[in-house]
Amino acid sequence: MIREISYKATCDMLGCKNEAKYCFFTRKRFSPKIHFCENCKKELFEELGRSIIPRSLDAPYSPKRLSKI
Repeated sequence: MIREISYKATCDMLGCKNEAKYCFFTRKRFSPKIHFCENCKKELFEELGRSIIPRSLDAPYSPKRLSKI
C-alpha cells in the first residue's frame, strides 16, 4: 500500500538523498516502511510498466493452445 506522508523522511532508494513524499508499507519484519521521493516513484512505476506487460484482450489464448481445441 502506497501512501503520501506528512512527516519528514529521506528517500530509501539507492543513491538518492531527496526528501521522501511517499511511503510503501510492507509486512516485513525488518523494514516495514520504504520511503521514496516523487522522482524515484516515477522511475519505479516506469520500470514496473516495462516488466509487466498486460495480455491483449484480442488474444487471450496462445496459437498453440487454440490449435488443440
